Amino acid sequence: MRYQKKFLTGGLLAVALVVAGGLLVYILDTETPVVHQEESSSADNEYLSVITQKYPDYTILDYTFPSSEESGSIEFAAIAQGKDGSQTNVFVVDDTGIGRVNAASDRLDFVYIPQDGIKILPQDRICFTVQDTTSQQVFDYEILYQKEGKDISYRVSSQLRD
Repeated sequence: MRYQKKFLTGGLLAVALVVAGGLLVYILDTETPVVHQEESSSADNEYLSVITQKYPDYTILDYTFPSSEESGSIEFAAIAQGKDGSQTNVFVVDDTGIGRVNAASDRLDFVYIPQDGIKILPQDRICFTVQDTTSQQVFDYEILYQKEGKDISYRVSSQLRD
């Protein structure tokens, strides 16, 4: 299972898999399993394929594109779970290639909250939310992507949600 997108909606667990150019969504409950197939774009497949080939130890949890009015240097962003279980790895695609940022290294107790999604906002900011499974606290993360010529830097900040 190379591309995995999980989300919880009410009492249902849904798992989406990108397989052979299409997106399969499995919605699971204890009574009536339902399978829904939906086409995914070739850009989704291209970015996801390159990331999973270059970084085979990661499982994509969610991804996004900037909206047309928010376009900057970032073309695509994905959040992934590492082999160690960390769910704060972010892949950033721009015209120079793929960058990887671990927003909260050494925090294996942080779990990505898919209901909030991963977003690319104006000024090349990537935002997502995690929950500390130990304390149940929720943190909003922002990664600021900065590019000057060929130099790329990322500034990570987080804030405890009230």
